[in-house]
Amino acid sequence: MDRITVTVKDCQPNDPTPGLDLYFPNAVAERFRWKHKQPVELLLDEGAPWHGTVGIKPTNPPYLHRPITRAGEKMSMRDWLLDQGIADGARVELIQESATRFRWSRVLDPGKWSPGRAPKDRPAARLRKPSGIKPSSKDSAPLPTYEAFPISDRSAVLRLSEDYWNLITYAEREAELTFEREVADYRRLGYLDKRIFLALARWKGPRPLALYESNSDDEIRDATANAFRVLSDRDTINALRGLRGVALRTATALLHWMRPDRFPILDFRVVAALQESEPKSWDDLEYYLRIADKIRSLATNLNIDLRTLDRALWAWDKQRRR
Repeated sequence: MDRITVTVKDCQPNDPTPGLDLYFPNAVAERFRWKHKQPVELLLDEGAPWHGTVGIKPTNPPYLHRPITRAGEKMSMRDWLLDQGIADGARVELIQESATRFRWSRVLDPGKWSPGRAPKDRPAARLRKPSGIKPSSKDSAPLPTYEAFPISDRSAVLRLSEDYWNLITYAEREAELTFEREVADYRRLGYLDKRIFLALARWKGPRPLALYESNSDDEIRDATANAFRVLSDRDTINALRGLRGVALRTATALLHWMRPDRFPILDFRVVAALQESEPKSWDDLEYYLRIADKIRSLATNLNIDLRTLDRALWAWDKQRRR
């Protein structure tokens, strides 16, 4: 499989909202004899593949047409790219799995935002909600905000956990619902295979993707099997930190899905919602163990599970920074 670099260009710089297009190398189109409106498939995340066509014109590099389709629906990739922090002039590495099939690898250069066109300055994307999720308010209505996280108000915390679904991207929603369906089977199995390990690790942080992938099937099975056993929290976390690319925050995200009754996620949004100072190092295990005790105690007092509380904590900080 080849690795290629695609570029991202804001094709409508005079509009109030960025319009981002993917431009492929001419060499790829020439090598595989692409024609105008060449169908391609893009695997950008753990959700359904994106299907589109590439325009081939003498005056432009091969570029992706808009809109494209996903799961049979017309979609705009612009919002997905914006949510990844991609800007005009970005360069992204894709893995070419076939003549017309490409998988997201990593961001080589995120590009630069023009004044007034950064994500915080654009209207929030209107994304289709996954089935089974009821938003707490209409898309057009502003989400409620709280001056401080409502640690003693169970109803308010539950509202925040519902608002979470309005604040994440379509792809993130689809990935999370998939995890909820699939990870229960792995809990019964007692270990993770490489496919679900990569999906969960990328959900937390996609940047070390090459390191995640460098772990063998046996290494992942052994480490996650150890983490599923009833060990001390410290030993459980260190079992996963032995895998390449898995730092403390990624280990806590993996364990949050593997053992959801015990391990909360360490994240800057969670720390902010708890009104805690960020650690000097995000790999400080003692810091995490203290934060985890605080989150478990809060979940017990509110009589909610750790996943619901994590969504609420994340949503509180996300709304505060909008």
